[in-house]
Amino acid sequence: LTHLHPSELLEFNAGLAGRLLRMRCLEKLRFGREWLVAVDGTHIRHYPTRHCPRCLTQKQPDGSVLYFHAVLEAKLILANGLTVSLGSMAILNPRGRYDKQDCEMKAFTRLAAWLKQRFPRLPMCLLMDSLYGCRPVMKLCREKGWSYIIVFKKGRAPALWRKAVRAAEAAPANRKTVHRRGGIVQHYQWATDLDYRQETVHAVFCREHRPGTKPTQWAWITDHRPDRENVDRLANKGGRLRWKIENEGFNVQKNGESGLKHDYGS
Repeated sequence: LTHLHPSELLEFNAGLAGRLLRMRCLEKLRFGREWLVAVDGTHIRHYPTRHCPRCLTQKQPDGSVLYFHAVLEAKLILANGLTVSLGSMAILNPRGRYDKQDCEMKAFTRLAAWLKQRFPRLPMCLLMDSLYGCRPVMKLCREKGWSYIIVFKKGRAPALWRKAVRAAEAAPANRKTVHRRGGIVQHYQWATDLDYRQETVHAVFCREHRPGTKPTQWAWITDHRPDRENVDRLANKGGRLRWKIENEGFNVQKNGESGLKHDYGS
């Protein structure tokens, strides 16, 4: 492995996924005409002292500095729960002097360019957390020809949140209740054609009641236009599957035999 450039490993992963897609053996496991691709960053190693010149840093409440390495990952999320790595992008500080350190948002631009080059015709629907709920990400997805379902939180885009809540409350027709097994009840509301900094987006709200527990609230912004026929699918077969990149992806890689959190060599 000392003779192998790290980019070869990245290409190897993408080659395996590309082969599965070309064989069409996963066709029944996609999201309509698109493929669900979850994008998220994760810390892979932490150090009490600087590990290398390109370490990321984070100041702790006690004044100490944590040094760490992180990666931004894109994973194919299949309808049967399987996750398949499409590509990774290291989040590393630039060499030499710099004003601002590297971050997920900067790495996303690089990862998006790589994904489009490696899978130019693959129709994707990106699943992302609330960090990505901003115009630059939406604009980039539109330019790449991808759709998106992004976790919607009031604190990330407060003006858009207020606008979406008002629009949903003012449209009684944009409501639906779904009863599921085990006494689970989901109440949906949605708002369409919201203008957000020159991007047109839609919002979906889901309030879920489970017997014996407090109600939970879910919300997403998306460029998929919700209606009574597809709102349940957008939420349960789309937005809520984002968690699989954590549990079925990173958790297995970090705590399983892959040992992503550990340095085995240098």
